Amino acid sequence: MRNPRAFRVYLLYTGATSFFFALIFTISAIYRLQAAGLNPLQLVLVGTVLEVTYFLFNVPLGAIADSRSRKLSVVVGVFLFAAGFVLEGTTPTFAAILAAQVIEGIAYCMVEGALEAWITDEVGEENVGSVFLRGSQVGNLAGLLGIGGSVALASLTLGLPILVGGVLFLGLGIYLVFVMPETAYQRPSREQGASLGGALRDMENTLREGAHVVRRRPLALTILAIAAIFGGFSEGFDRLWEAHFVQSVGLPRLGGLDPVVWFGIISAGSSVVGFVSSWIASRTLNAANPAVAVRALFGLNTLLIASVVVFALAGNFALALAAFWAGAMSRNLQGPVYMTWLN
Repeated sequence: MRNPRAFRVYLLYTGATSFFFALIFTISAIYRLQAAGLNPLQLVLVGTVLEVTYFLFNVPLGAIADSRSRKLSVVVGVFLFAAGFVLEGTTPTFAAILAAQVIEGIAYCMVEGALEAWITDEVGEENVGSVFLRGSQVGNLAGLLGIGGSVALASLTLGLPILVGGVLFLGLGIYLVFVMPETAYQRPSREQGASLGGALRDMENTLREGAHVVRRRPLALTILAIAAIFGGFSEGFDRLWEAHFVQSVGLPRLGGLDPVVWFGIISAGSSVVGFVSSWIASRTLNAANPAVAVRALFGLNTLLIASVVVFALAGNFALALAAFWAGAMSRNLQGPVYMTWLN
């Protein structure tokens, strides 16, 4: 491997953020339903604000990452995650949660793409497929720990896991400032980067080159279409699956468990399924082969479609849970395979 240090930092980042996100998102829907009093329409609007922010800022912020520094983009994004989650965890109101989504949407724009481009440059394209799969394994294990932590903290105060997650993101950002290497990225010359005008010209050139690629290469349009369709599917599913379990399917009354505990169990099962499937895929799937990656993506997306339809129509908890876990496994495997194919 070309840069073992970058590999270690990537695994630590993946594990840490998976832990933080599990800490936050295991109870976020319950927090928004119970503490903030949001209804299903408001839950969807929260997600819509996040997605619109991501749509508006993704291209310009991605261009800045390409023209200035991938490390800088990732670090700033991590700090923004910290700000957004601290705001949401301390202020359970619809307006504050919407404002937090804007901050977090910008954070996603700063991190996504820049992180994958950074590690691809550092370890080499020939190694990045195995790196992504290893990161997925680490993330699933760390997420499992985060789920337990989320349930424990939420038993004290419902918003505490979100607040603690935000503070941990702050610590991660400080760590990355000093430890994250960036050795393979070719920075602009001093003359180009010495002024705001130079940065804006770099961004303009990057945008123009990207638009040229999209116009000339059908594959780029295909990638954009994939992103649009997947975004349309994931928005409703990700915002309403908890409400679907509570209001449409119904949670079992076994042991009188609190809904927070049930969602911890559901999320923990997703992590276990994701870890096992990632472990098998890392030993049997050569994602660096484009033909293999395409076949795998076709199969995984077919499974995802079937799982979501069954989940939506399920009339009992067992069937809904099985469909949910199957969909979670598909999405967990799809991510690293898609990023390997894309890079």
